[in-house]
Amino acid sequence: MSLHTTALGGLVAFIGVGGLSCTAYSATSVHCGNFAVQVLYTNVEYLDSGAPGVGVGDQRFGHQQLSDANNEHIGDQYFHTIVVPGGSDEFHQAIVSGHTVFANGTIDWAGTGPIADPQAEANPGLPDEVRRSVVGGTGDFAGARGTVVTFYDDERRGTREFDIICLE
Repeated sequence: MSLHTTALGGLVAFIGVGGLSCTAYSATSVHCGNFAVQVLYTNVEYLDSGAPGVGVGDQRFGHQQLSDANNEHIGDQYFHTIVVPGGSDEFHQAIVSGHTVFANGTIDWAGTGPIADPQAEANPGLPDEVRRSVVGGTGDFAGARGTVVTFYDDERRGTREFDIICLE
């Protein structure tokens, strides 16, 4: 079995299990428009397809817990990242897709951006924020379009600010 097949199978299994989980979220609900959530980087898996360190073909996938300003669990996020050619001398470029789950619906987003090296002690020069496109949703977020900006607070926590309209 090839590394690609193994990685794809693992990702499908990971997302399948995450998508079937029944999590009780706090009563806080979010709606189309502008809102922010806190991200706790809780479960990130790395698949290094070549030499140690970040390189073309490497993948990251995982689950992140989302909370509101009161630290209440309001949702979950599942994502997949693959490192592609491009970027700068300091950082590789990555394609990222995500599926954000709230009690009242889901939001799908995707985009590109620099990727940090998880084996490095520090990644100076990474941008403090990365902007990606919202490309769809379900439930209260059906037809969602807009942007999601990730602001990096530190290694384990960040903020995602959504600015979306819902078309349906």
